[in-house]
Amino acid sequence: MSLNLLRKNLKTQTFYITVLLFFALIYYKTIGTINYNLIDNKEKSEKLLLTFYKVSFNPLFLLFIIVPCFLILIDNFFFKFFNQYKVFLRYKNLKTWWKDKLLSQILFSIVFTLLLNILFIINLIIKGAFFHINLNFIVYILSGIVLQFIGFSLLSNIYQILTYIIRNRNFAFIVIFLLTFTPFSLNSFFIKNIYSLPEYMFLTNLKEIKTVISNMVTIIPILLCIHIITVSLSYFIIKNKDLYWRN
Repeated sequence: MSLNLLRKNLKTQTFYITVLLFFALIYYKTIGTINYNLIDNKEKSEKLLLTFYKVSFNPLFLLFIIVPCFLILIDNFFFKFFNQYKVFLRYKNLKTWWKDKLLSQILFSIVFTLLLNILFIINLIIKGAFFHINLNFIVYILSGIVLQFIGFSLLSNIYQILTYIIRNRNFAFIVIFLLTFTPFSLNSFFIKNIYSLPEYMFLTNLKEIKTVISNMVTIIPILLCIHIITVSLSYFIIKNKDLYWRN
């Protein structure tokens, strides 16, 4: 019976992942048909590169494809593995188990972030825009990579905390979606200059490349503080939860 349930679960998750990747492929195919005629003028080339970046990582694509894909992948390939009873028994204490789980999510956040940006660079090469990249745009992309890594790691922390508290992955997934989608909705229809976490991660809030440094100085300390709080809260919760065992 349990084997059949496992197979059913894997098939269901594989289906969702396939659907997400399918829409992602359609998205990249769509932006691949857009013609960007970059010119030698430095200022205009920067604006076109910025447009290319924002089209590639537009808010709806981030909210409906990238974030769900990240959560599904990290939950299936890492969190579920560490939450297995047999895996629990291999650890001598709770803190070591928690540290390994934290390290795995950090590494996955790095890999996921790099993969997204590699795909973007490949897209630039295909469009013939790679040689128009200047120092300002390199700083812009690197800033985005740093913010994306912190943001994805933060999202995984919040997702874990929610699953610890409510013990329901589907509900935790919905809460994460609402937390990211609500600011986007407010910004689109009611209150301006309110951005969701994915929008800050992918620099959607910036209108010019030259403002990226001031943006980093403001945003990174805030995200790091929230990240540290969520990491500490995560350990506090599992230490006081009735898990398989407790240190």
